[in-house]
Amino acid sequence: MRNNLYVIGNIIILIFPLFLLFSCEKELEIQLKEAKPRLVVNCLFTENENFLLTVEKSCFIFDTTYTFINNAKVKLFENDIFIENLTNIDSGRYISNICKPTPNNYYSITVDYDGIESVIAKSYLPSKFTDFDMEIIRNFHIDNNTTYHFLKLKIRDNSDIENYYFFEGIMDSIYTEILNQNAEFEWVWLNVMTLFKSENKILKDENLSLTNDWGTNKLILSDYFFINKEIELDLTFYSSSTLESDYKDFKLYFYNISKEYYLYLKKIDLIDKNLNVSPYFIKDPIQMYTNVENGFGIFAGYNCYVDSI
Repeated sequence: MRNNLYVIGNIIILIFPLFLLFSCEKELEIQLKEAKPRLVVNCLFTENENFLLTVEKSCFIFDTTYTFINNAKVKLFENDIFIENLTNIDSGRYISNICKPTPNNYYSITVDYDGIESVIAKSYLPSKFTDFDMEIIRNFHIDNNTTYHFLKLKIRDNSDIENYYFFEGIMDSIYTEILNQNAEFEWVWLNVMTLFKSENKILKDENLSLTNDWGTNKLILSDYFFINKEIELDLTFYSSSTLESDYKDFKLYFYNISKEYYLYLKKIDLIDKNLNVSPYFIKDPIQMYTNVENGFGIFAGYNCYVDSI
């Protein structure tokens, strides 16, 4: 009997704090202090194309609307020399009328708008990079309705300056006739994916998502690990089609990008990885990269070379 009372007493002791937890509920209304609005400026510029940038006003965290600014004063400079005032066309977009960026020059902008702190941003336009060899090996490996292809890429870094690269592969979709579930032929657009996977150490050092189940659709790297050297990358890319005839045109877009663009893309890649790793609700906050002083956004240059196989 004493043992039974002892057990019951312990159970009561364990359960009693739970009743306290359930009974001590109180709703708290948290007032979030709204920060002062800032200018948001976005512009990616490249060779022989007019500067085109957008100007918006930042909003409260729970506000899902966009506030475009159409009456800001936007000035463009080349190597710290004033070139022109950009012209507003619509929906917060501003375009240059005279200046088209040329390689190896620095460009900066200032944006002024009444009631919000002015911003400034600066970046440069790298030269077009073509010093690489690409070879595609037509080995097809089909697994679970997925076709894998193999790509060998050699990159020669022959400069003493810092270089930053970004490349992606695009397989043109083919409008083709297939047999549907009703044993009838129909014309459809194939859902073609070009995701890269690799075991290369340099790409691993860049902390890219190359060895997981899906791989990545973009490769972002600097020459920090191979400055003035040649590297060879063995890549696997794949798509959702299993028909060899569908792959008539594979294009590799090879970007030589500014440091600002590199840091911006690395943050986007980090955010993508966080979104695809569980538990989804336990994540450290990520501060998005910006080179817009006193504001938000990105102002960065790039040059692109396209090769086809």
